[in-house]
Parts: sequence; C-alpha cells; structure tokens
Amino acid sequence: MNLLKFIVFAVLVLSLTSCSMPPRHKMTVKQFTRHRAIAYYIIEDDPEGVVKVLNSKGDVVVKAGYFNRPVYLKIYYTSKGIIVRHYDIDEYDFGE
Repeated sequence: MNLLKFIVFAVLVLSLTSCSMPPRHKMTVKQFTRHRAIAYYIIEDDPEGVVKVLNSKGDVVVKAGYFNRPVYLKIYYTSKGIIVRHYDIDEYDFGE
C-alpha cells in the first residue's frame, strides 16, 4: 500500500512540475536581445512577439539559424533567467 501511495505521489509531483508556468517578473525586449545565449542564434520571429509569449506562457519554440544551420530553439524564462535548448532540424524529424 505504501508503494502505491509513493507512485501516486511521484506521478502527481512530476506532472505538476513539468508544465510551464508564466514567470513572476516580466522580461523586456532589451533583456531578451542582450542575453548571451540568444546572441549565438539568428531568430526568424520578431523579438517583441517572442517576449510576449515568454511573459505569458513561460516558454516558446522558435525557428532560428545557428552557424548557417537551421535549428529549433526551445526558450524558457524562469526565475533563474533564460534557458535555451536547440534542436537540429536535420537531426530530428519534425514532420517537415
């Protein structure tokens, strides 16, 4: 019975912590464009639109260029700052 409670608790905690939440503090376009991780990429979308989505949802996926390679960026805005993950379009099959 204790194992069942532990499993239910673990699933509940993982499901609640895995969803993105909007940040407490709003980011400005100036903060976004000056971030050192963003400086390596050429983002196709408008910075104002990216910041608006980050401020409302906490994360965004955008298409970008990285050393003349097309990539997708998953950008998170957390209480610790901006976290950027990039995924090569050629490496992953995203249905394009």
